[in-house]
Amino acid sequence: MVLDELTALAIIFAVTTFVAFLGMVLIVNRDDVNEYDPEPSRPLFGPANAALAGLLPSTTAGRESIQQDLWLAGYAQSSALNNFLCIRNLFTLTPIILGFASALMADDTRIGWAYVTDYRPPIGVALALTGILFGILGFALPRLILRSLASARKERLQRSMPVLMDTLGLCLSSGAGLIDSLRRSGEAIRRGHPDLSNEVRIVTRQAELRSLDHALMQWKRRIPIPEVGSLVFLLSSSDRLGSGITQGLFELSASYRSNARQLAEAAANRANFYLLFPTVLCLLAAAGLMLIGPPLYKGLSESRQLFNAIDDATRQRELLQQQLQNTAVPGQPAAGGPIPPTVAPAPAPPPPLSTGL
Repeated sequence: MVLDELTALAIIFAVTTFVAFLGMVLIVNRDDVNEYDPEPSRPLFGPANAALAGLLPSTTAGRESIQQDLWLAGYAQSSALNNFLCIRNLFTLTPIILGFASALMADDTRIGWAYVTDYRPPIGVALALTGILFGILGFALPRLILRSLASARKERLQRSMPVLMDTLGLCLSSGAGLIDSLRRSGEAIRRGHPDLSNEVRIVTRQAELRSLDHALMQWKRRIPIPEVGSLVFLLSSSDRLGSGITQGLFELSASYRSNARQLAEAAANRANFYLLFPTVLCLLAAAGLMLIGPPLYKGLSESRQLFNAIDDATRQRELLQQQLQNTAVPGQPAAGGPIPPTVAPAPAPPPPLSTGL
């Protein structure tokens, strides 16, 4: 179906207006990121953020799982979930809408990319299916990227925890308070471990607003890893009971370092086994050429010589037959020629009669 010019211009104007509106919203609601408050607090699309986040339905369990991944990836803002849903919905719906709009604007010509059967679908169907495919990719890729970011940041936090425990133990041994020690420890490790420093800064701000116990429970919920759970248990015990935890922090830090060393040694031991497969695969081609190459080359050479000998014998036979045909005696059949029919000899005449005269 071919659309008229007015309908096509209307669709193009609607799509262009939508894209321009999104760009204007992004520019207007852009936050000025600075060193002291690096986390933007405004919604990504301003007042339209909630509406765009609800374009596609989502379950409660799915939203909680996305929120946990956002916390692990370092997005602890209140609007982070809606921002992620807006981005995923736009990446999902925009290709689908553009694909169907292009399908409506396309004519009935057919494309010839079908090789198995003789059926050639219309170009409009191909454009619609392409839009659906890109919509599925737009729905899946943001979540995969978020999970990879969360996994990488989780590993960085686990490697940074012993440094924070040692620094916190040193601050507590100097006579500082618990919240003040946390703040100083986070500032001390900011250059080498910015992810953990940001988490400690969030904990100290929440402790100043409400209580340290509430801030620690929120931290344990936000970052569900064993190292954070153990540190939260020690700090909560010290806050409730007033006991010293300096020696416990040093021992726990040494234990985590020992575990990290053992995990690194185990990974190094497994690396030799894992490297065996690419090594074998890479050397298999060279070994195959060295083992199979010479006999294969020799066999091909001998077969070529055999075929050449057969060709020479065939040519010599043809030449010999031609020579025999050229030197054939007249009246006799030529070599290799047809045999003439057999003619019976004529009877001899009778002898003359003698008269005796």
